[in-house]
Amino acid sequence: MINRITHAQFTALCSHVASKIETEKGKPVVIVIADEAGEIVHMLHMDNTPARSGIIASGKAFTAAKMERTTTALGKLCEDMKTPVSAFLIEGLTTLPGGTPIFDKNGTFIGAVGISGRSAVEDQALADACAAFLGTL
Repeated sequence: MINRITHAQFTALCSHVASKIETEKGKPVVIVIADEAGEIVHMLHMDNTPARSGIIASGKAFTAAKMERTTTALGKLCEDMKTPVSAFLIEGLTTLPGGTPIFDKNGTFIGAVGISGRSAVEDQALADACAAFLGTL
C-alpha cells in the first residue's frame, strides 16, 4: 500500500500556508505533494504565481520523494561527488531547492512536498516548514 497525505491533511496545510503568506504579505507559491512513490497527488497553485511554478514544484516534490532527502541535500551530494544528478538514472530529478521528504509522527516516510514561487532559499525553508507541519498531523 502506498502511503499518502490525505486530502484533509493537504487542506489543513494549504490553510496554514495561505494564512502565513497573508500575514507576512509574502509572495504566493505553488505547493505540490507527492506520495512515497513520487506520484503527484495534490497541488495548490496560488493566484499570481508563474505558470512554470507548477512544473517546477512538481519536480521538486518528485525528487524529494524518490531520493528521500531534500533537493538542497541532493544538490550538495552531487556537488561533493562532482557528478550530475543524471548519474542517479532517474529521469526528472532536480537539484533546485524547495523539495523536502515528509515523515509522519512515527517517522514513517509518507511522501514529499515541493514549493516554487520564491527565492531558492525561501522555497526550501517553506518546504521544510510544510513537511514539519504535515508531520504533526
